[in-house]
Amino acid sequence: MAKQLPNNWIDVRRDWGLLTVYQRFETTVAFVLTFVIATVIVVAL
Repeated sequence: MAKQLPNNWIDVRRDWGLLTVYQRFETTVAFVLTFVIATVIVVAL
């Protein structure tokens, strides 16, 4: 069974060394998209 990706920044920092390259890529993309979406919402307000 595959290891589940961390859910928050603290878990990401703790588990970064254990993640595969693809899991690191997925986590990075998820955080970038979260930041972009938050920026769009703030600008829209």
